[in-house]
Amino acid sequence: MEARDCCAICASAAESGAPTTELRLLQYREDDRQGVGKRNRIVLVTEYVERHTREILDRFDLGALVAEHPSSSVTALFCVERDPQACHRSPVAERPRTERTAAPARP
Repeated sequence: MEARDCCAICASAAESGAPTTELRLLQYREDDRQGVGKRNRIVLVTEYVERHTREILDRFDLGALVAEHPSSSVTALFCVERDPQACHRSPVAERPRTERTAAPARP
């Protein structure tokens, strides 16, 4: 994958699929309450996952994002957290594999 492809994926996701500041603050408050940082939290707070899914991910056309990129490209979700389920990208990774990878046939 070329660097420009990676940047396009990041830009597209940031425009439509990234958590809002309000949602990030909700998670940070829970992190503070538990005395953990984002790099060593174990899981995301339930309210964050539910709202992020309902308010953002359910409205985000992941298939369209995948279709924008060559079928030979590979996309990875990188986390800074120790545990993958503690990363804000984990709800995307939880989506059915077909939704994440099956791009419509190109003409």
